[in-house]
Amino acid sequence: YAKPSLTAQRQDLLTSNQGRYIEGGAIHSVNFDASVDQIQVLLYTDTRQLNAQVELLNGPNNFKQKYEVFTNNGLLNSLYVVFNSPGAGNVIRVTNLAPLEFPCKAFIAAA
Repeated sequence: YAKPSLTAQRQDLLTSNQGRYIEGGAIHSVNFDASVDQIQVLLYTDTRQLNAQVELLNGPNNFKQKYEVFTNNGLLNSLYVVFNSPGAGNVIRVTNLAPLEFPCKAFIAAA
C-alpha cells in the first residue's frame, strides 16, 4: 500500500526532483535496483491535456502494471501513483501518447 500523507509526498517529490520534460510521442524510462520497494510517479502539464501511459516493467517489455491516463487539464488533474516494486530489474516507462504540441513533465523517484 502507498505510504500515508500522499499530499505531502507529492509536494516533496516536486521540490526534491528536477523532473523530466517529455514531448508528445516520446518515451522515457527509469531503472531501479532491487533495494527499492516502492516507486513514486507524478505526471502533470501546464494546463494542457495529459495523455500518457505509465508502465511498471520487470525485464524487457514484460509489464507487471500498466496505466493509461487522459485528462483535458494536466495541472488540475495530474496523476500521482505509487508502485510496489519487489525484486530486481524494475523499470518505469512513461509514454506520452499526445501529439508533439502537448508535452508533459514526469517526476519519478524511489519512495
